[in-house]
Amino acid sequence: MLATSNCPANVTWEVENPDASTASGADDVSGYTFALGTSTVTYTITETASGQSWSCSFTVTVEDHEAPVIECPADIAVVNDLGECGAVVEFDDPEVSDNCAILNEMSEVVFDYTGDVQTWTVPAGVTSINIEAFGAKGGDGIFSGSPGVGGFGGQAYGTLAVTPGQVLNIYVGGAGQDITGTNVRGGGGFNGGGNAYGDNNGIRGGGGGASDVRVGGVALGDRVIVAGGGGGGCCFGSGGAGGGLIGGPVGGDIPATSGTQIAGGTAGCTGCCSNDPLMYGELGLGGAVPDNCFNTLCGGGGGYYGGGCGNNGGGGSSYIDGVIGGFTTPGVQAGNGLVKITYDVVGLMQVAGLPSGSLFPVGSTTNVFVVSDASGNTASCSFNVTVTDEEDPTIVCPDNVSITTSNLGTLGDCAGQYAWSHPTPTDNCGIADLDFTYTNPDGTIDGPFDGVQISNGTITTDANHNFAVGTTTVSYYVIDIHGNTTTCSFTVTVTDDEDPTFVNCPEGVTYTVGLFPDNCTGGAIWSVPIADDNCSVVVTQTAGPLQGTILTVGTYPIQYTATDAANNTATCNFTIEVIDTEDPIIVCPGNVVIDETDPGVCSWTAPAGSLTPLLATSNCPANVTWEVENPDASTASGADDVSGYTFALGTSTVTYTITETASGQSWSCSFTVTVEDHEAPVIECPADIAVVNDLGECGAVVEFDDPEVSDNCAILNEMSEVVFDYTGDVQTWTVPAWRNINQY
Repeated sequence: MLATSNCPANVTWEVENPDASTASGADDVSGYTFALGTSTVTYTITETASGQSWSCSFTVTVEDHEAPVIECPADIAVVNDLGECGAVVEFDDPEVSDNCAILNEMSEVVFDYTGDVQTWTVPAGVTSINIEAFGAKGGDGIFSGSPGVGGFGGQAYGTLAVTPGQVLNIYVGGAGQDITGTNVRGGGGFNGGGNAYGDNNGIRGGGGGASDVRVGGVALGDRVIVAGGGGGGCCFGSGGAGGGLIGGPVGGDIPATSGTQIAGGTAGCTGCCSNDPLMYGELGLGGAVPDNCFNTLCGGGGGYYGGGCGNNGGGGSSYIDGVIGGFTTPGVQAGNGLVKITYDVVGLMQVAGLPSGSLFPVGSTTNVFVVSDASGNTASCSFNVTVTDEEDPTIVCPDNVSITTSNLGTLGDCAGQYAWSHPTPTDNCGIADLDFTYTNPDGTIDGPFDGVQISNGTITTDANHNFAVGTTTVSYYVIDIHGNTTTCSFTVTVTDDEDPTFVNCPEGVTYTVGLFPDNCTGGAIWSVPIADDNCSVVVTQTAGPLQGTILTVGTYPIQYTATDAANNTATCNFTIEVIDTEDPIIVCPGNVVIDETDPGVCSWTAPAGSLTPLLATSNCPANVTWEVENPDASTASGADDVSGYTFALGTSTVTYTITETASGQSWSCSFTVTVEDHEAPVIECPADIAVVNDLGECGAVVEFDDPEVSDNCAILNEMSEVVFDYTGDVQTWTVPAWRNINQY
C-alpha cells in the first residue's frame, strides 16, 4: 500500500462489516478482526492543511472451512415394549458446536393448480411439516339480471409428522367454470367439483374442487387434510362457501345444502331430477347435474363430503382429523386452490433412522445426523438403537378331552377319532413357525408336524386325528420371527368301550365225547374259542375242565372269557358231555331143569354159586341185579347173584341185568329154572274092615273115612275143560293120568 502526500496528512480507515455495521480507525487496519463474509475496507488520506483527501477501497473476504463438531448419543439397547414389535425410544439431539453458526432457516413449497395429482418427497432431516390447503372457488352465474356468486374455497391448516423420503400426493382443486349455452354441461373444478348445466336463460356456475394431501396412496381414504371447494352460483344469492368442518350456508331460490363430516349435501332441485343420486354430494364429490336432467342448476363444491347440486350449489366440507393442531376457515380462496407446505431447515438434521419418541422396530436402527454451518461445512455422526424382542408368543390350547373308541360311531379300531381347531398363536412381532407333536400312550412321539398354514395370524387348517387308546398329549411349539418360543398342550384320553367278540364260539352247543375203549374215562379235546377285539384281547378258560383232561362220564359246562386291556369282557359257553358208548356184558347160565324138588317141599332152593352169571363185565363201574318171574307170574328181585333163591314148582324166568352207575347203560340176559315134582304123595288108608252082609243083601253098606293123604306140593284138585271146535274132521282126546286119589 502506498500513502504519500506533499503536505502533512493523516490516514484513516473504515470497515463496512458483512452485517452492514462499520468500524473505523487511524493509520493501519491491520490488527482488526474481520467477521465471516466480505468486509469492505476504505483507506482515506487527508492533508491536514488543505483538507484534500484521497480514498481507496478493497475487500476482505473471510471464508469458514472449519467443519462443525457433532457428538451423537451413545448406542441405545432396549427390549421391546409389551405387546409391541418395537419400543418407543427417546433420545437427546446430538450436541453440536461450530466456530461460526449452525444453519437455521424456513423453507416453503407451493403447489398451484395443474389439473392432475402432484407429488412431493420429504427432504432429508425433515420430520414435521405444516400444510396449508385452500379449496377452489365455485363458478359465478346470473339469471334474470340477478347475479349469483360462487362460494369461495375454504382453508385447512395442520401439522403432519413425516419421515425423510416419504412421498406425499398433492391434489390442488380447480375453480368451477361459468357455464352458459343450451345443453352445455361440465365446468366442475378438478378434485370433486360438481358439473353444472347451462342454457340461454342464464349462466350457471360449476362447483369448485377441493384441495387435499394424501399419504400412502391416492384413494379418498388416504386423505389427511382437505380444504373444501365452494358451491357454484346462479342467482338471487351465492353458492355455499367451502368448509369449515361444515360447508357454508347457501342462498338462492332452490338452494342445496353443504357437506358435513358425515354426509354430503342434499340437492336443492324440486323438479324432475330431485331424486337422482348424482345430485347429492358424497365423499369427495360435489353434487352434479346428471345427463338426463335438463334443469339449469349449479354444481356442488368438492370436499371431504361434497355439497349438493341446486340453485345455488352447496359448499364442500373441510377435514383436519389426519393432522395435529388443525383448524379451518371457510370462504377465503378465490380462483383455483392452493397447497403450501412449510418446514424448518436447520443445521442439525436427522437424515436416517427415526425421530426421538418413535416406535423403533425390533432390530438395529441407525440414526444418522448431519450438522451444517452457515458456510456449508458439514459433519455427521450416528448411533444405533437396538431393540430386542424378548416377548414370547402366546398360544392357548384346547381343554383336555376324554373320548371313547366308538366316538363318532366309528367301530373296530383301537383308537378314537377327534377333531379340533388348531389354537391360534399371537405375537407382538409375528409368528415364524407353529409345530405340534403327539406323545402317544406308549411314550413314543410322532412329529413335529407343520400341517397348518398361518395367514395374518389366523390358522386356516383344522386338525383331525385317530388317537390310540390311553392318554395322548398334543403339544404345540410356537416360535416367533425373533426366536422366542412358547408351548402349550392338551390331552386326549381314549377309553376302549368296545367289548371283545368271539369269532368261533359254539355258544349253547353240547359236544358229545366217547370213552376210551375198555376204559371208563375219555379225553375231551375241543377247539379253543378265538376272540377278536378292536384292541388287544386275552382269552382264558374261566369254567369247566381244561382241554385234554381225562374225564369220566358226565356233563361239563365250559366257559371261556375274553378280556381286553380295558377290562371289557365277553363270554363263550358250551357243554362237553362224556358218554359211554360201550355196553356192559352179562352172560347167563343155560336153562336149568330141576327134576326133583327139595325133599318135603314143593320148591327148590338154588345152592350158592349154582346160578351165578357166567360173565359180568363193563368198562365202567356197574351193578348186577336179578329179577325172577315166578310160575304164578309174581316177581322177585335182588342184587348180585340169584343163587340161594327158592324157586317154586314150575318154570321161573331169571333175568340178570348189569347197569353202569355213571351212564345208566345196561345189558340183560335171561334163563329159566324149571322145578319138577317127582316126589310121590303119601297116602294112608283106613284099617281093614270086616263086616257081615246087610240083611237081605248080598253085601253090607260100609262107611269109612277117606285115606289120609299128603304131598310135598299139593293134591290135584281141579276142574279141567277141553273144548273141541269145528274142524271138519275127526278129533281125538287122551284121558290124562289121574293125579288125585282114585279108587281103582
